[in-house]
Amino acid sequence: VENATDDFAHLAEEVMGNKNNFEDELS
Repeated sequence: VENATDDFAHLAEEVMGNKNNFEDELS
């Protein structure tokens, strides 16, 4: 369970990072 949670948190961080990069490119 802990490993799955860590993987999800890491994935969420990557998704948020990609979202921020995408928004920066639009601005």
